[in-house]
Amino acid sequence: MSNSTLRIRDGFPDVSPNLREEVRRLQRLLVQLGFRLDTDGLFGRGTDDAVRAFQSSRGLLPDGIVGRDTWGALAKGGNAVPLPASTPAPGNSRVEYTKTVSDQKLRAKLSELAMLFGWRIKVHSGDRNHVPSGGSQTSLHLQKRAADFHVYNAQGQMISDKQGFKEIALSGLVSLDYELIWHGTQTSTGGPHLHLGRYGNDRNSQFKIEGTTASNKGRYIVQDLTAIRSL
Repeated sequence: MSNSTLRIRDGFPDVSPNLREEVRRLQRLLVQLGFRLDTDGLFGRGTDDAVRAFQSSRGLLPDGIVGRDTWGALAKGGNAVPLPASTPAPGNSRVEYTKTVSDQKLRAKLSELAMLFGWRIKVHSGDRNHVPSGGSQTSLHLQKRAADFHVYNAQGQMISDKQGFKEIALSGLVSLDYELIWHGTQTSTGGPHLHLGRYGNDRNSQFKIEGTTASNKGRYIVQDLTAIRSL
C-alpha cells in the first residue's frame, strides 16, 4: 500500500479529512520514537515540529513534508529521536472558556486553531446582550457568534496578539465567513485582545486592526494578507 504525502493541516475537516487515518498512523510512528503527540489524526504544529526533528535526525530535508523518503525512514524505525523543545505535550491544545460562546461552528473553529498551532486559547468574552463601553452596535457578540481571547504556547507563555493575529490570518483556516480583529494596546474596547466572529453568510473573511497605534484608536482598518505578512 502506498502512503499519501502529508503536510501541515492535513486531516483537518476543511482541508483533507480523508487523510486523518494516515496522519494518525504517522503520529503513532513518531510516538514510538519518543515524541509526545496526541494521535488525533490532525497534522498541526506539534506534528510538524516532530516531523522536522525526525527528518533532521535522519539526514533528510527538514521541510515537514512526509513523502516517500520520510515514510521509508519511519518504516526502518531505529533509535529514539531527542524531543524538540517546541513539541507540545499531549492535551495542551485546547480552548478554555470563562464566558459562554453559543455558536458551535465558531467553537469548532477555535478548536481547529488550537490543534493546528499547539495553542491553549483562553476565551474571556463571548455572547452579549448589551453594548459595552467602546463596543459596536453591530457587533457579532450581540448575535452570539463572536469570541474574544488570548493565545498561549505549550509552555503556558502568552503569545502576543500581533503574532496570533498573523498566524491565524495566514493559516487559511478562517478565509471564509469570519471576522478576525487585533485590538491593540490603544484600543477603545477596554483592553487588548483578539476577536474572532462568524458572519453566518459565507462571505469573504475580513482581517482588521484597531487600537494598534494612537492614530487608529476606535478605527477598524481592513488588512489584506500582504499587509499582514509585513506587520
